[in-house]
Amino acid sequence: MLPPMFWNDLREVLLIKLQQQQQEQQQMTTIGLSYNVWMNMFPMPSSLPFTDLTITFSYDRRSNINRHSLPETLTSLTIEGYFDGTLEEGTLPDGLRHLSIKTSDWNNPITHGILPSKLETLQLGRSYDHPLNDLECSNSVTRVSLGESFNKIIPFESSLEYLSLDAPSPLFNIDQPYSMLKSLILTAVYTKVLCRIKSKTFPSLTQLHVHSFLDDYRIDHLPQGTLPISLEDLMIVINRPFVLPIGLKKLHLTLRPDMHNNGCLRLPNSITSLSIEGSFAMNFLRSVVPLPASLTHLSYLESVVIDYMILPPTIRSLTIRGQALNPMPPPMSIVYLEIVIPNKSYKMYRLTFDQFIVRITGDLKQCGFTTYNSILSRIDRYLGNRIQQNDPIEENPPRSSSRKKCIIS
Repeated sequence: MLPPMFWNDLREVLLIKLQQQQQEQQQMTTIGLSYNVWMNMFPMPSSLPFTDLTITFSYDRRSNINRHSLPETLTSLTIEGYFDGTLEEGTLPDGLRHLSIKTSDWNNPITHGILPSKLETLQLGRSYDHPLNDLECSNSVTRVSLGESFNKIIPFESSLEYLSLDAPSPLFNIDQPYSMLKSLILTAVYTKVLCRIKSKTFPSLTQLHVHSFLDDYRIDHLPQGTLPISLEDLMIVINRPFVLPIGLKKLHLTLRPDMHNNGCLRLPNSITSLSIEGSFAMNFLRSVVPLPASLTHLSYLESVVIDYMILPPTIRSLTIRGQALNPMPPPMSIVYLEIVIPNKSYKMYRLTFDQFIVRITGDLKQCGFTTYNSILSRIDRYLGNRIQQNDPIEENPPRSSSRKKCIIS
């Protein structure tokens, strides 16, 4: 339990620190606090100059946030834990820009007068399912994240730039376009939702990520030209070919186990980055040969050994699983190689045909010179040890023996 004079002493320390940092940087300094309501019985005074605040409510359904109890300096507020109180008019400071209510059970309505008029980011938890129309911040909110229970029409049509939805069948306003929306992230939806994502409703959409589908994944009946022509970044799960937008630059495909390509899927010539994972990834790549000459990056996240022969000479970087490494070094056009294994990755910058600078951590604390064969042997030993640890009864041959050579002509 905090002593009664704790907040007064803390206020003096923070004011001194804030003044010093402002003098050094000549700009507003961010001061954050994580506050557990159950542990701290003495309420936090609103006079403290915090800008970022995270409040965690322990199990107490009577817990609430009183009016005028939050610092007026707040620009970012996160509410976590078991909060089930209400937000009333005057509770949130006028200068608040970012509000995140991550409590999974919170479902009290947000009505007129509650949200600050200049709010920019709004994140609501899994259970929230009340309308968000006609709010003071309707023209200022640019980023919204909503949970799986939200079953109302998505608002903020005129200002929204980023939208993340967990609902399986989200509702969009088809009468008024989301003219500013650039990014749409869907967690798990029915395939029929794709038919609602059109240029008319999303004229400026450049990024669409669909992490999974809840039905049979059949998107082969998707009408041609349904997806917005403005799309540049697409992530999707497929089991049948369909028509891709012609202006795509970045494509991430997850192939379902029953995926087969009858030659109908063609990669646009605008693609510069391709990521592919799932069953039969190599067979799929062979079915779309030749790969576009615009391609400069390939992420191949499958266990089947890669065939360098299908790669265009324009590729400069390759991300690949350790199990899929070819015994031969990659083509000389590839100057950056990232090898992904469980719990770590090797980032390798090419010097010569088989010599690399390898970086293991995010900085240069663990780096050095190596050869392709050395890193291949290290990864084979690592993966072999993991297999033996997970299944010590069954003997496993060395990983290198299962690799098939692909000779570069």
